This record gives sequence, C-alpha cells and structure tokens, in this order.
Amino acid sequence: MQYQIGPWLFSPARCLLTSNEIERELEPLVFKLLTYFIAQQERIIPRQELVEQVWQQSFVDDNAINRAISELRKQLKHPVEKAPLIKTHYRKGYSLTVTVTEVTATSAATMAGTDSIQPEVQVTNGDNAPASPPGPAVQAAEPARENTEQAEKPLSPAEVKTPAQPHFLMKKPWWLLIAFLLLLTALIATRSTLSISLDSNSGEKATQSSIAENVAITAETWNPGAESTPLLSPDGKLFAYSNQLADDVTSFIKRIDDQREIKLQYQDMEVAIISWQPQSRILLTELTNASRKDCHYALFDIANFPEVAAPRLVKTCNVTTRGGAQLSRDGQWMYYSQYDESKEGIAIYRYDLASGKSTMVVPSGDKKYGAIYFELSPDGESLAYIWLQESKPAKIYALGLQTRETQMLYQMQHNGFTYAIDWQDNQHLVIADGNTLHTINLDTAAIKSTRIEQDFFPYHLSVEGNNKLLFSTQGGSRYQIEQITNAFSGEQSEPETLYPSDKSNYYVSFRFDASPDRFFISYRSGYAQIWQAEQDNLVQLSDFPNGEGQRLNRLILSHDGRFLLFNRNEQMEFIELATKKLHQLKDLSPTHISSYAWSADDRAILYSTAVNGVSQIWRYDLLTRENKQLTQRGGNNLLDNGAGDIYYINDEHLISLDGSSKTKITTPKAPCWCSNALTENYLYSSDRFSTIYRMELSSGKIDQVPTPYNHSGINVSADDKIITYTKITPVDTQIQRISWQ
Repeated sequence: MQYQIGPWLFSPARCLLTSNEIERELEPLVFKLLTYFIAQQERIIPRQELVEQVWQQSFVDDNAINRAISELRKQLKHPVEKAPLIKTHYRKGYSLTVTVTEVTATSAATMAGTDSIQPEVQVTNGDNAPASPPGPAVQAAEPARENTEQAEKPLSPAEVKTPAQPHFLMKKPWWLLIAFLLLLTALIATRSTLSISLDSNSGEKATQSSIAENVAITAETWNPGAESTPLLSPDGKLFAYSNQLADDVTSFIKRIDDQREIKLQYQDMEVAIISWQPQSRILLTELTNASRKDCHYALFDIANFPEVAAPRLVKTCNVTTRGGAQLSRDGQWMYYSQYDESKEGIAIYRYDLASGKSTMVVPSGDKKYGAIYFELSPDGESLAYIWLQESKPAKIYALGLQTRETQMLYQMQHNGFTYAIDWQDNQHLVIADGNTLHTINLDTAAIKSTRIEQDFFPYHLSVEGNNKLLFSTQGGSRYQIEQITNAFSGEQSEPETLYPSDKSNYYVSFRFDASPDRFFISYRSGYAQIWQAEQDNLVQLSDFPNGEGQRLNRLILSHDGRFLLFNRNEQMEFIELATKKLHQLKDLSPTHISSYAWSADDRAILYSTAVNGVSQIWRYDLLTRENKQLTQRGGNNLLDNGAGDIYYINDEHLISLDGSSKTKITTPKAPCWCSNALTENYLYSSDRFSTIYRMELSSGKIDQVPTPYNHSGINVSADDKIITYTKITPVDTQIQRISWQ
C-alpha cells in the first residue's frame, strides 16, 4: 500500500518519498514519525505521545524531538508546493495539514507515468566556484518552529539549486491537459484555504482595528539625561527606570501613588535595571564597572520600599556582550540573552542558580542577530522574544517553557527593531509597531490593533492596564568625532573634538600619505552628507537628494587618493573627488555587502557577502564589470593595512587575502566591522564601550587604552600615531504615560 501526502507519494515498503522525478529515502526514525502521523492524521498529536509511541520511552530530550520533527519537515518540503505539511499547535502538539489518501499500485504507476510540470533540477559546477556573482545575501536564519541547537549544513555555491522554467509536454490529448490544469488549480485553491502562513500577519488573524480616542500623554520623570526602560512592578505600585547622563548610568525606583523616588546604588558600579521577577518585588539588575571589565547580574529586594538592602550577586556577565535577563517565578532559574561565540549571534540561555550551569533555550541567529530581547509571562510559563534578522523586519515569537512549543505571533511591518513588547496578562501580549499597538491573544492568534495618531513611537513600554501604559522613546544618540595622539606611547594627549557641530558627525577616513585631509559623514547641513576637511576648511562633497532617512556606511579612500567608496542605503557608490561626480555600482545592488575595500591597484572593489549563510569574498572589476569569487568558505571584515595589502577576519584569525599570512587574534572581538582598523604593524579593535585595543602582528602583544565615552568607528593613521573614533552620547528623553479610549 502507498499513500498520497500532498505532492508526495509515500512507499512504506521502500521507505521512500517520490514526486515526479524527485526521490527521498527516509531514515528509520523519520520513517516511524511519518507513519505515525499518517495513522493519526485526523487529530493533533501531543509531544509526549510521540515519545511513548515512536521512541517508545518515557522520556526523550527535547532537542532530540525537535531535531526529528525538523528533519521530517525538511524531507516533506517540496520545491514547488510550498505549503508546510506539518503544523505546530502551540502548547498542544503537531498535526498533518493535508488529508492522506491510500493509493493502489495501479494508480500509483499511472500517476508516475503522467506528464506534468517539469520538476526542479539541480545544476552544479563541480568543484568550481559559480561563474556569476551572488544574488541577495542570505539573511540570519529565523528560529525554527522547534527550538533546536543544530542548524542545517549550508550548501556551497556549487550545490545551489536552480529552478527550471516550468513547461508542459504536449504528448497527451489536449483535453487531458485541460482536465489536469483544472484539477491542479482546484488543488492549489483548496490547499491555500487550509494553510495559513506563519511568516506574515494574516488578515484572518486581525479581528479588530481601531483609532485611539481621547489620547492623553504625560511626563512621569523629569531628571536630566536619557531616561528609558520603564518597568512596572508586578503589583502595579512601583516602576523602575534607567537614566544615562553623559557616560554614567543610574537607576531609580518610583512609587506611583506619591511619586517618591529612590536611587539604586552599589559600591563604585553602575546599576542598570533589567526586569522584575514575576509576581514579586525582586528586581534583576546589571552592575558594571567598565574600567575593570567587571559585570554582575544582581537582585535587589524592593519589598520594603523605600528601604533597599544590598543586592545579591547571582552571576557574572560579559561587559561587552551582555543582554536582557529575567528571573523565573520560583527563583530557580535566570533566563538571559548573550552573544553565542560559535555562531556570532544572540541566543537565550537558562541559568540554574543552584548549580551554576547554563543551557541554551533559543539558539542564536547568525552574525550579530537572533533573540535580542525577551519577556516572561506573569505566570512564568511563556517566554516572548524578538527575533532580529539582517535587513528584514523583526518577528515576535512565544515559547512555552513547559511544552517547548514555539509560536510565531507577529512580524513587524518595517525593518529595524524595538524593545516595545510586554505582557498584558498570561494570554495577551502587547507589541508596539510604529504608532500602532497590537494586542495578541496567544490561544486564538487574534490581533487587536489600536493606532495612536499622536506623536507616539515607543522604544520600551510597560503595560499598566487595558488602555494605559508607560513608555520611553528612542531618543537617539549624538555622534562626534574625537582624536587622540600618541595613545600607546605613554604621552597620550587629551581627546580633541574634530569638526564640532550641533549635529552628528562620524566615520572619519584618512589619506594613506601624510596629508592632513580627512573625510567624514555629517548631519551639519540637515541630512547625512559626505564632507572633506582640508586644514581648517570644510567642504561638502555630496549632495544626496531626499536625505531624510539616509544611511551612510564607512568611507574607504582609494590608494591613489582619487576616489571615496561607501555604502548608501544598501547601494555601493563612490565619489570622484576631483569632480565630485557620483558613481553607482548597480551591478552590486542586489547583493548585501558587509565590508568592502579597494584592490591594491584601485581597479576593483573587494567585498564580503554571504551565500547560503556562508561568508565569502568577491572581487568586482570596475573596467570589465566582472565578479570573481576569492574565498569559498569564510571571510568578513575586509581591512587594508595602508600599504595596499588586504586582509580579512575569519574564525578569530587575521588572514591576508593572498594567503601568505594567518595571525591569531587575541583581542576581544569587535562588535562590528567599523570597530576594526589595521596598519602594517598593528591590528586595532574597539569594544564600543570604553577601551581601544592594539595587537602587535609580529608578537601578538596586547596593549589597551581607555576612552572617556562609549565609542564606535575607529580609524588609525598609517604611522600609528593618531587614532580617531566616534564618541557616542545620549540625547535627553523622559518616561511618559499614555492613556486612551
């Protein structure tokens, strides 16, 4: 007996899935899973039932179940029929999305012999690199429907499938062809009504939409500095918030009924609030002393407000890669997000306060992305988190901590991200997307949307009631360029502000010779433009139209000093300095480029990108417009040492592009490409907070110097005497309350 499962014909005797010319042989465990789903196709199957019936054990590790379900989904994924065949039911289990029918041997043979749409074919180039340049970069992987720590092995470029153009073979009578088309259309229509995509906010989910009336917005805090992260206590009587003034971070607790306020303090460390423990007045904070690289998660007991005892230190943290955290309701666990060194993304972990051991709960994304923020539900049973992907809108997921089921709740409408999520109660999550609040019911997936037409764009929020909440906005930061001379010689100068203005300036580029000319990005004319500093004269080089929302990335000067390369709104461009003429490299526009450099002869652009999740370096010839792949696997953060030698960073090594040298990097990992710089003798890196590191290439010796402010975008002169960086200072903001009807 054989079975038709959507587009697949399943032959149990051969452990085989077939669809036209596609054949997939199933492993024993996947085969057992599929046969059990077929036998129970009319209902939802709980995870524990799978453990008992398929594994035939009383307990199986969650990761083993997740991997098996993911492998089954992978095998059932069809190149033409895109609808998923396995559905996850939040907190309930799994089910098939299609009706399985028995197929006799005769009808199966007839189906196998019927000409239809030509199947997808696989095209490879053997061991050679692809002749054409990569398309748009593959973004950081979104979380699987199941929580698993293992990702699928990425394909090499030679293994990338190229879909054939579908066409029909006119070997049957025309009336059979018409009948087949009608049947296919009906099948697709039927399937589309049964399948709701989890990758968009379906209209079937949105049950109510309205515009808020009688809106009132009032200030709740008045201290100077950037006030942010309002956190309402579980009993609704207190709220905590953080304040950053200059480079100092402090935290306050305010009682709502009489506005009495206290400041949290501990020795010589900064105190930043993180979260309340569900159903208690235990406040989790982060204590840091950046100069000592000292960081601790700590618990303050606020039960006897305004009296506060000394905090309890519960876990050390990394001052450069710390993230959000929250204590479980019973106090046994602390959930926290942190940079995953292996994947270079952000993961969520669970820390056992008794044993001191951590386990991964939500695997990371790739390259600085992943679960950037999370909130535990009031009962501590669910964890909602924001999943960020490169150049894609963020998504909101909910993870059942007991069932281990993951549910995609919402996708943001625009790129970028926010921390503005909070639980209204155990079943409802509030999300701010722009000036619209969405309240999502986890059980029904229904969305109630309320648009606020006033000036309301929260970055953090804390729900007080059905129509009331506290919020803070993303006040932003002010960027100014600073310069230090002789930083590592013992004769360090005081930081000097270059090209001061009321607007932000950032990303300085030097000439490779001894010329004092500088190039930088500035908002001094209203929008982001490129400027040149010639001695004491400032000249605007660019005249970009529609400058609002302009995104300009690092400026790279050619070796002959004639051209300035940069990335503007994901488009590679360069300016001819003598004429100020702008050139757009449209051949590279579909490709997401993470770093770039000029070739030694200035005839080509070198750039790093990702193909199927694998970093690669390519060379684009400006004369022939040809792309050539230079590395097969690995390569980020292209750096020029000022002498025309190009290097890149891969697996914590600095590697020359010609393969002649490979040096182990022993400094802390820089958070971005802009926080690295290279000369002939040294590699420089910044932790973005308060330290610049220098590693001698010949010996590996490490030196470091402190900076008085948070910073980014470092650059170093060819003689190693001058270091410039972008100083980051916050803009004043307030905690506000909004109410509406």
